[in-house]
Amino acid sequence: MNTRQRHSGPSLYEKLLGNFQDGSSLHAWDENSQHLFSVMDNIRVILNSRQGAIKHLPDYGLPDLAMIYRHLPASAHLLRQHIASTLLRYEPRLAHIDIQLLANAQDDVLGYELICHLKQSGLVRFGSYFTPDHAVRLQLLGAAEQKAPARQATPQPSLANRTPRST
Repeated sequence: MNTRQRHSGPSLYEKLLGNFQDGSSLHAWDENSQHLFSVMDNIRVILNSRQGAIKHLPDYGLPDLAMIYRHLPASAHLLRQHIASTLLRYEPRLAHIDIQLLANAQDDVLGYELICHLKQSGLVRFGSYFTPDHAVRLQLLGAAEQKAPARQATPQPSLANRTPRST
């Protein structure tokens, strides 16, 4: 297998830091979990970035959310299109993404389910929640079960809780 095609695990940035955005150590997770959390962290960064904030990448991030909120509910579908095109452009580990608008109990939170088809590890679902303060929360909703390598004898932690295994 070509090593350029086989990218799994954390990003170079995460390898240099030695941890994910939530502070958990890379070494507390198996390779599949590292890959999943790395993609999740990158999606979170992209969704919390605003277009124009990075001069050399003017389309990186999402448009001004104040405009989106001002024109709801019609703008919810426009934001969905922006999310899809931006994530496919700036998260190279995504093969495809389906986005569904979520019915939220809170009127001031706009939610989407991101159904991400990862090139290396399959299907993963995230909940993304846009709040009036323009922050975006990302939550892991589920991941397709991976077949564990034969040499792996110890059970892995639950991805839903994102609690690292003890070392």
